[in-house]
This record gives sequence, structure tokens and C-alpha cells, in this order.
Amino acid sequence: MDGVQLAKAACTLWPTIRIVLTSGDPGAQVDALPECVTFMPKPWRGLGVLVQAANADVAMAVLEAPPKR
Repeated sequence: MDGVQLAKAACTLWPTIRIVLTSGDPGAQVDALPECVTFMPKPWRGLGVLVQAANADVAMAVLEAPPKR
């Protein structure tokens, strides 16, 4: 199982999970990633990973927010 397959399996098992997937493989099969996965090609900067993690946190908060009345 590679990282792409692992990300897909994790999204199936835990639908609310958010994943930042990185790869240095130019042939990585990232075309059909689920919505819960953000892809960042390597090399990346630490700030870029932190921004993606913050975005995932915000997306998770929106999904978990109680419905507005």
C-alpha cells in the first residue's frame, strides 16, 4: 500500500479526516484523490505544510459545527 492508497483508505474509514499528502514522485497517482486529501508536491517549505494543516483544521471545524437555526 502506498501513501495515496493509504489516504484513500483513511478517508473511507474516517470520512471527517483531513489529510495533507506529500510526494516527491512525479508519477504519483494523485488525480483521483478524495476531497479530504490535499496534495503537496515535494520539495515543500515548512510554512506551506502549516498553512495546509490550518486549512484542514478550519474545514474540520466547519463540518463539525452544529447546524444553524
